[in-house]
Amino acid sequence: MTAQSKPDEQTGEKMRVRLVTPYQLTLGMELLECSSGRSISRMKANRRIAKAPGNPNLDPLALMGFIDQGLSQSLKGLIAAEIGISTFDLRIGLLSGSSMGDELTLTAEAVMVGKTSATVTGSVTNSSKDIVGTATGLFRLGSFPGGAPADYNLIGDFSPQAMPGPMSTSLGLSGAPGSPQIAAGNRAVLGWESGNIVHGGAVAAALMSACQGRVAGGESSIGQQLESIDIRYLRPAVGSRDLFTNSCFEREGKAASFVRASCFHEPEKPLATAIATFVR
Repeated sequence: MTAQSKPDEQTGEKMRVRLVTPYQLTLGMELLECSSGRSISRMKANRRIAKAPGNPNLDPLALMGFIDQGLSQSLKGLIAAEIGISTFDLRIGLLSGSSMGDELTLTAEAVMVGKTSATVTGSVTNSSKDIVGTATGLFRLGSFPGGAPADYNLIGDFSPQAMPGPMSTSLGLSGAPGSPQIAAGNRAVLGWESGNIVHGGAVAAALMSACQGRVAGGESSIGQQLESIDIRYLRPAVGSRDLFTNSCFEREGKAASFVRASCFHEPEKPLATAIATFVR
């Protein structure tokens, strides 16, 4: 090994590790293509992300992490490996009544990259090539989710193979439908392993679950389907602390309902917020 080649190999290893987080392994997603400003990711159904035991279809909750991770992948070829990426905002639209099926593909493209932020758009298709969702993500550049660069000695020993699923169990969701929580210590939801930071996709899934639970327990809203959800990230969620959520109707109607949700370790310090639209 020459002195000249060693830094290149180290950089390549750093980029490889960054692409594989515990939550990405839990989802079973893989990167098919990554070129400058464009990426293609795939997620196949498995028991860990199933909607229910024995159900071969993907749980829509898994879509949140798939999109968050997949959109950020498009930036890998545009910025240096040592520059941090964290999510500011995710806006996701879903086609009502569409089938997630047993395989999803996300094609993402960076449409604007500045010194401190980047905007990425993407579309999700099922195995029939039908578009089931669209997304836009705003990412902060130069900011690590845990506040500091990764310690690569603390990364890489997580394996999801023994996890039985389904998705709600993989997330560790418990509690009331309109205010589920994720218990502390669940490594399967980590996105920044060396900093013990919960993946933004797991945070989004908890918020989505809270919104769905609120609608399912409503009077006029029962039977409505999620049409769109907008997630804003305010602070990192720490894996060593319980993650709580709450939700409420902004408006409940027969044709459409709007639900607001937040997640937190402490009620006075929200970590992320969501506004979701449901239609009949």
